[in-house]
Amino acid sequence: MHIEPTIPISLLLEEVMLKREQEEELLERLKSEEQILHESLVAATHELRIARQQVTDIETKLQMTMAQLNHVRRQMNAIWQAAP
Repeated sequence: MHIEPTIPISLLLEEVMLKREQEEELLERLKSEEQILHESLVAATHELRIARQQVTDIETKLQMTMAQLNHVRRQMNAIWQAAP
């Protein structure tokens, strides 16, 4: 006994081919988006390194300023103590 399929094989093949094309297009889009995300991550990492260095530089300057202020404070205290 032979049973004819309810959907012609040619239509099924056409649908399979269409799905493969869609899959390939989606894969290409995914690869493109992945590349964009990677480039964004690299750029953000670079900016973060720069920002960290700037923070380190500011901290160093702040420590130097605090040291200078402490020196001036000691000088002022010495002047006040020496005053009649």
